[in-house]
Amino acid sequence: MTLLTPPHTRLDKENRRPGRSISARVAWSQVNEYHSVTSPPCTRKLATSVTKERPLRSILKQASYPILPLLFPENEREVTPEPSNPLSDLHYLDGPVNKILAPCSSLADLIEAYSILTARLRAAVQENTDSDCSWPLFQPLRKRRTAFVGAVVRDLERALVDPMEGSDKSGCPVPEPPSVLPSPEKSPRKKRCGMDEEQVKYARDLATVSHAVIKLLGLVFTLPAVYSLFDGSFRQISFSLFFPIDLARFVDQDLGSMVTQALAIPLAPELPTPNARKTCALAIWLLQTQRLPADVLAPAKDRITYALRRAVEGELGKEGKKGAVSDGLRVSL
Repeated sequence: MTLLTPPHTRLDKENRRPGRSISARVAWSQVNEYHSVTSPPCTRKLATSVTKERPLRSILKQASYPILPLLFPENEREVTPEPSNPLSDLHYLDGPVNKILAPCSSLADLIEAYSILTARLRAAVQENTDSDCSWPLFQPLRKRRTAFVGAVVRDLERALVDPMEGSDKSGCPVPEPPSVLPSPEKSPRKKRCGMDEEQVKYARDLATVSHAVIKLLGLVFTLPAVYSLFDGSFRQISFSLFFPIDLARFVDQDLGSMVTQALAIPLAPELPTPNARKTCALAIWLLQTQRLPADVLAPAKDRITYALRRAVEGELGKEGKKGAVSDGLRVSL
């Protein structure tokens, strides 16, 4: 079988360069020659970025204001000097106690005062502090015990204050005109009017003050050296030698009044202040952590049982592991 021979290539193709030799082809050598492909060592050094000249103009925008310093030494808050021995200091608690008892203190001042008093008592008093000793630290509380208990009861009651009470109802929605379809005269669901900015701030301050007081009592009710100022151990003071009345009975009433008012929070059907679940959880936490004598808790045992039952059954809010249910199950009386 023979293959067909292609036709002869035309010499006058239009795509050929004129004057190019047709016989120009690759010529292979008959002798094998080997060439090294290694490049010679480069003697020229590459210029580094350090040796380059800096640009005349930066690409970053120049700030139109001076750079502010990171620290402002002139605006730093002064640190309150702590005494070397707080238990022997007569005036260490004067500041917060005076602010709590002052009639012109605002809600923000009360929140700060209770927080400072809690922090100073936690730092100065330990659980093993001698409760029979008349420490100079407690002099402000000892001198104005009745007024301080009244202030604590007053501020615990702020959790039950309705922030809308006494305000005008002009912001309430206008009732719609009666329609043709029959409808109940009174809606089974209570309609609440909206609060303005001042009322919202007032409501939050009310709840925060009650939280600060509960946290203070959570510390006071666990330290024998502190709650002995308000319970029957006060009869050991020499004043009882000069008075025919039983001072222990009146002091027990002071401590019992704080317990009673703290129990009023979880026993209330509804709290009008915001963060009601947190407020109730703090009240149950107070019952969990307290270490009060049995004779102080005995008059309130029925109310304590009812409050714990409400917490365990979820009537005070179901908040998982950190709610009132979990704290109610851990209470040991």
